Amino acid sequence: MSVNKKLIALALLLLATFSAFSNALQYYPIQLGLLAIDINTGKGLVIPATIHLEPGSGEVVAEPIDKVDDSTIYSIKVALITSSLLDGRDPRTLNAVIEFKINTSVSGPSASGFIASSILGLLKGIALDTINNTMTGMVSLTGLVLPVAGILEKSKAAAQAGYRQILMPQSEYEALNNSTKTKITKIISVVPVCSIIDAAYRLSSITYKNTAKQTIPAPRTRVIPAEALRVFGADAEKFITYTIDLLSYVDNPEVRKAASTAINYARKALQNEDYYAAASLAFVGLLRVAEHLEKKGLFARVEEELNTTLGNAIQRATVQIEKELESLSKRNTCYYWRYVALAEATYRLHLAKRVRENTKSGEQAGKALALLRALSAETWAKAAHHMRGPLVYCRHLSNMTLFLANYARLSYNYITSILEYENIPVSIDNSTLLSWLNDMDKAIRDGNYVLGMGLALFIISYIESLLASTSSAKCIIQHYNNVRSISGLVSAFPGDLYFRYALSYGDELANITGVNNKELFILDLGTDALVRAFSALAIDAIEDLHSNITQSVYLKERQGVSNTAMVYTIILAEAVIVALLVTATIRSGFRHEVEKA
Repeated sequence: MSVNKKLIALALLLLATFSAFSNALQYYPIQLGLLAIDINTGKGLVIPATIHLEPGSGEVVAEPIDKVDDSTIYSIKVALITSSLLDGRDPRTLNAVIEFKINTSVSGPSASGFIASSILGLLKGIALDTINNTMTGMVSLTGLVLPVAGILEKSKAAAQAGYRQILMPQSEYEALNNSTKTKITKIISVVPVCSIIDAAYRLSSITYKNTAKQTIPAPRTRVIPAEALRVFGADAEKFITYTIDLLSYVDNPEVRKAASTAINYARKALQNEDYYAAASLAFVGLLRVAEHLEKKGLFARVEEELNTTLGNAIQRATVQIEKELESLSKRNTCYYWRYVALAEATYRLHLAKRVRENTKSGEQAGKALALLRALSAETWAKAAHHMRGPLVYCRHLSNMTLFLANYARLSYNYITSILEYENIPVSIDNSTLLSWLNDMDKAIRDGNYVLGMGLALFIISYIESLLASTSSAKCIIQHYNNVRSISGLVSAFPGDLYFRYALSYGDELANITGVNNKELFILDLGTDALVRAFSALAIDAIEDLHSNITQSVYLKERQGVSNTAMVYTIILAEAVIVALLVTATIRSGFRHEVEKA
């Protein structure tokens, strides 16, 4: 056996040993006082509960089993996944056991933020003070803490139970009227939090200062290739031209004004070299015109001016995507950003195809949006050609797709189960959501993992935007920057493009649409960016043992590991194993002394 092979075999053996020791370690249980509302009296109450983590397969056990509602189970599953990923761990390697010490039924998701924050604290090894602190708030799909019902009654119950401090959702605290806020702060200290990251530290004795800035640097060519960005710039110029040509057929002054405003903003974005924002703004203007003409029965005029039909646009996008996908099929390693760009392209193309199928069955609406989606899909595929980013095994991206697909299904179950408990000010179209989920499942069964990932991200983003609509722009910005700092450069594409667009052009979008509320666009588009950044956390978390020997290389391709790097890996693994043995021995002695006492 060669020296290299011996080193690799030894490294794998040590890493396997390290994994075994890691799995053998147990997390100490933590006691929580969960806040709830008594459905019979309407008064607040504190439910004692115990959380215990153990090595497993991502299962959640809630006891007593016959008294815990599905909505609570789903919320705890989301809590386990969000906290695990934010700590860089695969949630499928842990089980969470929650024991509710109560004889009545438990329902609703209002304790899930507390549970998620506590799990995150346990995973990070933070000493949590749950004797003096309690918390209320619902966890979102990416770890935001969202408003819940009965905040005054829960605060009274917490104070009566002896808690000195209550953590609650930032957006809910800010929305309280002065009278309610005064009543709460007179009886208990209040700490508003945006996310479970905030809460985990606030629940501890650690001094935590949130250093996340309210803005993020613009992505430039040193991070995202200039060639890829220029593809969006070319798209913007085309959309501007199309909009101007079609405006002569528009007789509605409001549509004319909105479209003209959009292309003016797009031109300004082009001058600032914000190419993605320019393309998106021009897209908005063209869409307003195209949908107006479609309603007047002039969709053929739109196709004529764009020099294409819906069918031809779909065909062109299909050819471009298949060309890029073919290059992936011949490799063992994939560039993550290229893969994600293709996922963005494929789901847009899929939605365009769906509209064309509906049109054939007699439904006429939506062709304008479908046509622009097809054009956008072609653009994303062209941009993918220039994208690189982290180099990972392609099989890991397939595994990541399966993980995201499962999370999309859980997300659907979560939001449909909580509608009767929480005040989410949106309507849920179950038939549409189920249709997207079925399309996602079919794509994966057919082996089309790129489309599966695109649809999974689309579904998760859609559901998270519904949940995040109860949050605030401030919390979205803070949480995005926190997640971005955890996931690092890997999440820069396409998250930063979405995020910069939302932050920089929210005012412009408000003017175009007449909404006059920048915050809504940060909540919507910022949530898309947040989901992309959050999903990037899954790459390292779900990689198998062998992936620890694979380097993720940015912006240039390189495979393998040098002999020196391998030796350092082995030395580090040995040091970690020795440390674990010492720690395990100390903990064993500590447990023995406690048992004697």
